[in-house]
Amino acid sequence: VVFVEARAATCTSTGLSEGSYCSACGEVLVEQEILSALGHTFVDGECFCGATDGLAMKLSNDGSYYTVSGIGNCTDTVIVIPDTYKGKPVKAIGQSAFHSNKKITEVVIGANITEIHDRAFYQCTSLKRVTAPSIEAWLNIRFWDSHSNPLNKGAELYIGDERLVDVE
Repeated sequence: VVFVEARAATCTSTGLSEGSYCSACGEVLVEQEILSALGHTFVDGECFCGATDGLAMKLSNDGSYYTVSGIGNCTDTVIVIPDTYKGKPVKAIGQSAFHSNKKITEVVIGANITEIHDRAFYQCTSLKRVTAPSIEAWLNIRFWDSHSNPLNKGAELYIGDERLVDVE
């Protein structure tokens, strides 16, 4: 079996999922799937192309989506939660995923996030900025407790590149 590496999608170009084929006859065993372009995510007025590498991900029990389960081996201070991972949507940030991480200064929430579990951002005292793709996306997130909301300790919410100051 020969494995074909995945290619990450960028803001403007599609990517490919992991695939494989038989080394003897060339038959495709796992066909590569096209991953949609991510679209632009703006951080401080500049596009931050791509998601943060190294985050720990967990596949749901039914295999239909991923949850960010922790910081993994990531050392970035700006965390970009991807819209998709291995061709499936990233829908949640898991329990205590970033608990007590004092290095994170900014989090960019992926467009498919619908749940942020308890204590996901508990004691993240350096977190100052949270960026959501739209106000609708932000309002559709279920926060499991007060420590799951990354705004809990005074971080500011940005929609795209604009700081949210009023909601009517």
